[in-house]
Amino acid sequence: MMGIIVRGLEKSSLPDGQRFSVISFYLSRARRIIPALIVLCAFTLMIGGFFLSAYEYQALSVYVITALGFFSNFKFWRESGYFDAASHENLLLHTWSLSVEWQFYLILPVILLAVWKFRAGRVPLTILVVVGFLLSLLLSIILTPLKPNAAFYLLPARAWEMLAGGLVYLLANKKFKSPNKQRLIEGCGFALIIVSIALFDASSLWPGWCALVPVVGTMLVLISARQGSLWTGSRIAQWLGNCSYSLYLWHWPFVVAIVYLQRQNQPKAIAIGLILTLLSGWLSYRLIETPARTTLIKMKQLNAAIVLLIASLIVAIPSLFIQLQEGIPSRLPTQANVISHEVENVNPRRSECHVSIVLPFQNVLMVENS
Repeated sequence: MMGIIVRGLEKSSLPDGQRFSVISFYLSRARRIIPALIVLCAFTLMIGGFFLSAYEYQALSVYVITALGFFSNFKFWRESGYFDAASHENLLLHTWSLSVEWQFYLILPVILLAVWKFRAGRVPLTILVVVGFLLSLLLSIILTPLKPNAAFYLLPARAWEMLAGGLVYLLANKKFKSPNKQRLIEGCGFALIIVSIALFDASSLWPGWCALVPVVGTMLVLISARQGSLWTGSRIAQWLGNCSYSLYLWHWPFVVAIVYLQRQNQPKAIAIGLILTLLSGWLSYRLIETPARTTLIKMKQLNAAIVLLIASLIVAIPSLFIQLQEGIPSRLPTQANVISHEVENVNPRRSECHVSIVLPFQNVLMVENS
């Protein structure tokens, strides 16, 4: 994304260059992101109508709206932590990162364009990105032990991870690296990624300084730029890269399904979930993501924007109806509704009697009874 914006700004400075358009940048991101997301939301809404209680279905409808509006991270920030048990029953929990990414895309070109108008050139942009990276990283390290949910879900504490990619584009010099140095840099990068998988778990303070390990590892892999790498240049790796967005969209509903069926500790169930994820991701990429993007590119910008808006509303409006109808209890037998309503059977003064306190530098939640 940094490369697209910077190259666009540089071309706009040429005598016969076309002016960089922030709106065009937004639309290109929308063509890439929204169609497959709409299908995922529609699918989860349809499946939820058969299997979820009224309480759960109403909650899902809200999550669909927030996902399509790209503010689900704010919703989850106010509710629970990513690693909480309840979060693993949310079919659209993973859309928090898509919302953060979209918010980043909204802000980044505007700021870079403003700096470019003030002083054109890569040096001012690089200084800006370095400062933004350091400030966001510092905020993440400070905020993670104090306000873990805010640090995890909100853009200010996560922007540095995306700006890291911009730093690779702006600072990495690929001209003077020998093949041996490339292999060494790539090996160090993958070593850091593997170490992060081995060392960190749900009890680790995240993101904070811990996130530096996989992020730096990824930066090193990108800097190495090894075209014939066994790790990144194989057909399997390239296929996974091409389908990565659709795989990201579809993996989490299968994780939730496995947890819902209480099969999360069974290798066979996990293997089936992985296979279904790969199949769904491939189908989404071939039948939705690629055709939709190709079709929308051929349209005029205004027409493409209208099509995306209408498609989003086709899913968002029924979701709003479900929310207003409190999950449409008439879908289910009376006994099932009685059981599901017990979820809301709590003391109305519970919030006064139980105070949740997150202690600094501890990833635990203590409950103090008054």
